[in-house]
Amino acid sequence: MSLRIRRLKLLANTINGDYGADMSFPDGLVLLHLHNTRGKSTALKSMIYCLGLERMFGQVNQAPLTPAMTTRLKDGSAEWDVVESWVYLQIENAHGAKATLRRKVAGEGGQDRKVVDVWECSMEEMNGGETASKPHYARDPGSAQSEQGITSWLAKFMGWQLPQVMRHDSSLGMLYIECVLSLFFIEQSQGWTTIQAGTPRIFGIRQVERKAVEFILGLEACETDSTREHLEQQADELIKRWVAERNGNEVLARSLKGALRNFPSAPQSSWPPLPPPFLEVFQEGLEIPLRAAIEKDKEMLAQIDSIEIPTADEAAKSISDELTASYNSLQEAESIASSLDDEFSLEQANHTALETRLTVVNEDLGRNKDTKKLRDMGATGGLALARHECPTCHQHVNDTLLSQKLEQEVMGLEENIAYLAAQKQTLEKMRDRTIRASEAIERRRNAVTVYTSELRQKIRYLKRTLVSSGIAPSEAAIRERIVVSERLEQREAAQNEFERSLAAFPQLSSQWTEIQTKLKTTKARVQSESDKEKIRVFAARFKEALNEFGFESFPLDTVSIDLDGYRPKREGFDLAYAVSASDHVRIIAAYITALFETARTTKTNHPGLLLLDEPRQQNMQWPDFAKILKRLASSLAAKQQVIVATSDRPDAIQDLMKDIPHSRVSVAYEDWLLRKIESPAKADPDASDLPQIDALPS
Repeated sequence: MSLRIRRLKLLANTINGDYGADMSFPDGLVLLHLHNTRGKSTALKSMIYCLGLERMFGQVNQAPLTPAMTTRLKDGSAEWDVVESWVYLQIENAHGAKATLRRKVAGEGGQDRKVVDVWECSMEEMNGGETASKPHYARDPGSAQSEQGITSWLAKFMGWQLPQVMRHDSSLGMLYIECVLSLFFIEQSQGWTTIQAGTPRIFGIRQVERKAVEFILGLEACETDSTREHLEQQADELIKRWVAERNGNEVLARSLKGALRNFPSAPQSSWPPLPPPFLEVFQEGLEIPLRAAIEKDKEMLAQIDSIEIPTADEAAKSISDELTASYNSLQEAESIASSLDDEFSLEQANHTALETRLTVVNEDLGRNKDTKKLRDMGATGGLALARHECPTCHQHVNDTLLSQKLEQEVMGLEENIAYLAAQKQTLEKMRDRTIRASEAIERRRNAVTVYTSELRQKIRYLKRTLVSSGIAPSEAAIRERIVVSERLEQREAAQNEFERSLAAFPQLSSQWTEIQTKLKTTKARVQSESDKEKIRVFAARFKEALNEFGFESFPLDTVSIDLDGYRPKREGFDLAYAVSASDHVRIIAAYITALFETARTTKTNHPGLLLLDEPRQQNMQWPDFAKILKRLASSLAAKQQVIVATSDRPDAIQDLMKDIPHSRVSVAYEDWLLRKIESPAKADPDASDLPQIDALPS
C-alpha cells in the first residue's frame, strides 16, 4: 500500500507565451522552498487536483488552484490572461509501477476538466508515444466505484480496498479517498487548525474521522464495523419488507371491512407466532375469523342452491317473517351504531385530555430537570431551589436537616423528577391505548355501517317481492343468492392472497434470526490483539514525537490516545482544547507523524506519503521545527516520502536544514514557480520544452 509523487509538470498558455514548471521528487524529505504567493501551494494542490481528489476542498465547480493556473498569471509586475492550462503528475506504487496523469485546469472548449487521462508509464515514456492513454472521469457520481472513475483507478493502483461505511441516512456507502486524505495531506489554510481538519462532510458518513483512522491503521475494527453496518442495513431492509408485507395485509383486511389479528409489527425469530395471525371480518354484526366466515357463506350458499327459487306467492309467508326480522336487526344495528358513536366520542375526548395532561407533565419535567442540572453545576442565583422552593408549584421544599414548620412535606427535586417521569410513562401508555381503542371502534363503526346498508337493501328487495306479481320469481331469493355468492368469492380471494403473503414470512423470519445472530458477534466493539498492538505502537510514537517536538502544555504521562475515537486525550478531554496555538500545531504534526511511522513496523494502509504545506504555523520556535523536519527525514531510510512546502526566510531555512538529510526542489526563493518557456512550444502539448526542476540532495 503506497503512493509516491515522482514528477509534477504544470503548463499554462498565455498570449505572452507558455509558462510552466517541471519538478521531480525522490524518496525521503523533499523541501519546496519559495516566497509566499510564488506557487508552492499551487504545486501541492495541483497534485491533489490531478488525482481527482479536489472534493477535499469542498463542493467547488472550478479547480481549487490559484489564479496563476486558472485566470491570470503574474510575471514580475505584468499579468497575463491564462488561455489554457494543464497539470501532469507521475506517481509510483509499492510494486514500482508508474503512471502519468494529465488533467485540464482552465480553457474553453476541448476536453472537459472532469476528464483525467492516464498513461500507465513514466512521463518520459508517455512523451515517446508508445503507450496509449485511458480516459477516466472525476467528481461525477460513480468515480469511486466505476472502472472508468479516477478515484476507483487510484485505489486499485495504490492497492487499497476501501470499506463500506454507514451514512447518516442509514444507507451504506464507500469510505472515499478524500475522507482519508487529511491524514497525509495538510494544506495551509485549514489543515493546521485541528486533526483531520480537511475531512469533507459532503458524503454524509457517520463518524468519518474515526473510520478514516481505522482504515489508515488497517485495524480489524474497520472491517468489523463495516460488516456490522452491512448487517444493520440488511436488518433495516428486512424490517421494511416485513412492515410492507404486513401493511399489505392491513389493506386487505380493510377491503373486507375487517381487521388483521395476531400479526407481529416487527420481525420475529420464530414463525408462525402463537396464536397464528388471521384476518377477521364482520358477519351479521359479529367479529369472526375470515376462514369461519367463508365456511358460513359456503353453508348458506349450499342451502340456498338446494332449494328452487320460489315465486312471490310461495315466498310471501317466509318473506313477511324475514322482513320483520330484518327490521328488528336494523333497529338493533342502528342502536349499536349510536352506541359506538358515543364510545368513539368518549375515546376522542379522553385522548385530547391525555394529550393536554402530557404536555403539562413534559413542561414540568423539563423545568425540574433544568433546575437540577443547574443545581448540580453549582448555580444558586435566581434558582427557586436555592430559595427552598419547588420550581413548578412554588411550595416550600424540605431540603435541610432542620425541622420544618409545615406539617406536610413537599417532595424534593429528585423525587419530583422521578414522579413526573413515571406519570409521563403512564400517560403515554394511556394515550396509546386510547388511540388503539379509537381505531378498533372506528373499524366496528364501519362494519356496522356496511351491515345496516345491507339490511336496508335487503328490506327493499323483500318489500318489492311482496308487491310483485305472484308468479314472478322472488327478487329477495335471487338477490340473496347473488350477495352470498359475490361475498364468498371476495372472501376466498382475500384468504388466498393472505396465505400467499404468509408464505414469505418463514424465510423473512429465518433471515432475521441469521442477521441477529451475526450482529451479536459484531455489535460488541471488542478490539483484537492485533488492533491493540497497532494502537499501542501508534500511541507510543505519538507521545514520543510530541515530546521531541517541544510540547509543554501538560505532562506527557497524562496524555493518551482514546481507544474509541483515536483522538489525543487528557483525563478524558480532547487534548487540543486547552493548549497553546503552537502546541496545537505540534499535536497535529505528532499525530500524522505517528501514523506515518506506525506503517514502518506494522501492516497498515498508510500510503507512506506526507504532503505538508507550511508546517511552521503559529511561529513555532525554530529548534522545534528543526526537530519535526529531522524526524521526518528518517523517511528516506524507510523508503517513504515527505514533501514539505515552506516560505520561511532563506537564511533561517539554510541554517535549519544544514544537518538534516533532505532534497530540495531547485527553485530560487524569489522566483515564480511558473516561469516563461523561452523556446517555442512543440506541436505535442505533452512534450513542451519546460525547464526541468530537479530535487537536488542537500
